[in-house]
Amino acid sequence: MLEWTEWEWEQHVPAMPALEVLVISNCKLQRLPAGLAQHARRLRKLDLTNVQHLISVENFPSLVNLWLYGNPRLERISNNPSLQFIDISNCPALKEMDGLPSLRSLEWWDLGAEALPQYLREANLKKLRVDCSRSLLKLIALQDESSEWGKIKHVQQLKAYGHKTEEEEEPDQSSQEDEEANEEEDNQLEEDEVEEDTIQSEEEEDADEEKNNQSEEDEEAEWYIYYTKEPYSFNSYLGESTGITQECTE
Repeated sequence: MLEWTEWEWEQHVPAMPALEVLVISNCKLQRLPAGLAQHARRLRKLDLTNVQHLISVENFPSLVNLWLYGNPRLERISNNPSLQFIDISNCPALKEMDGLPSLRSLEWWDLGAEALPQYLREANLKKLRVDCSRSLLKLIALQDESSEWGKIKHVQQLKAYGHKTEEEEEPDQSSQEDEEANEEEDNQLEEDEVEEDTIQSEEEEDADEEKNNQSEEDEEAEWYIYYTKEPYSFNSYLGESTGITQECTE
């Protein structure tokens, strides 16, 4: 229902007493009705995907697991006392998380974000997974408590992964075009060179190809940070080209 904007359900109207899982996707719903939280007392799992105008998810006493994917206006998650797990992907407007005393695990994905959200600083988490850009992962790896690291250092267990963004892929595409142009020039020169020069050129091309293959393998290697607060352990890999690899345990 792509144009769905309103769901009217008054609190005094009982319904859906056995509902345990609810999925809402691809619509313009502005708010979840009060009747849903009031009467769907067995609701444990809620999945909200591309609900374009939704502002908040609040006042669900039985909700345990919450999935939030691509909700651009979502600002607040509050007063959900049984909520234990949240998966947040591309919800850039989300600023507030409170009234979640049972929350223990959170997954956050946003490759366009330049910084971690501030609400992570106050979240009492045992497990956190972060999927972000490689540039943001580098900032986390600095372990600067006044910046990104200070927002998540209190988490008991962290797994963070750096992904290549479209902007980071563009130079690689340009480099590939340059290589193709250079190869065409080499082929043209080979027609006029003597056999010895041709052999030498072929050897150089083979070396370049081997180097390029190795570079591609390095680029495909996954960037990561694995961190445990107690007992302390910090292990990271930020690619061969950066020269940054850390491993520290107590």
